[in-house]
Amino acid sequence: MTFLEHINAFERLHALILTKSTSTPEQLAKRLFLTLSTLYSMLHLMKERGAPIIYNKNRPSYQYEFDVSIILFEILPVNSLIK
Repeated sequence: MTFLEHINAFERLHALILTKSTSTPEQLAKRLFLTLSTLYSMLHLMKERGAPIIYNKNRPSYQYEFDVSIILFEILPVNSLIK
């Protein structure tokens, strides 16, 4: 998986967690075209970086314990930062 593919997978995962629509881990991995172990690695990395991810067995879906904003990778021209 390329760097850009990893970034895209993290962005899609974040969007699905935000909307509490991930389904089970197995279904989520298939939806994101990932292996289950890669999905778990991504979730672990996000948690290590402070993402308050929990799994709601009643839903079933991953979700955030509280509202978060994640900025994964964004390129801005230097001119746009100086105002």
